[in-house]
Amino acid sequence: MIGAAFLSREALLLSGAVKAPWSRLKGALHAAAVGMLSSLAVGVWSAGHSSYTLNITGTVPTVCYAEFTGTPAGDGEGSFDLGTLAEFCNSAGGYQVWLDTASGLTGTVLVDGARIPLSPTGATLIHSSNRAARNSVHVYLDMPQTRIDKLSVRIVPL
Repeated sequence: MIGAAFLSREALLLSGAVKAPWSRLKGALHAAAVGMLSSLAVGVWSAGHSSYTLNITGTVPTVCYAEFTGTPAGDGEGSFDLGTLAEFCNSAGGYQVWLDTASGLTGTVLVDGARIPLSPTGATLIHSSNRAARNSVHVYLDMPQTRIDKLSVRIVPL
């Protein structure tokens, strides 16, 4: 019966090995296949293995965000408390967080106390990670100007 499971319906009928209608033959073949798999499973469990490995792989989309929480506040003399910056990126290669301002703006951005000079191009790298991560930092901006015309944050997966 096991060898017959690999033959087509026509081959079985022509050989005369099967006289039953096809629907009953399908049921018998299904039962035989289930029985073979069951006996294989019993054989694996009775072999005395104490551990097994199951590998599962998948692909998820890259999701990254960086946003300020709270309301920014300035002191009127060029110091701005931008608030807490929440970062998340699941890129396995890591990510970078950039502060974008108007080009030519001078001053310093403080990220959890670390002083980073503003780039004259307007794009200042304020944080980098070499792995996926969730991070939260406090950001201040200290500059001679008392007005900010352009300020945004962006996150770039690597």
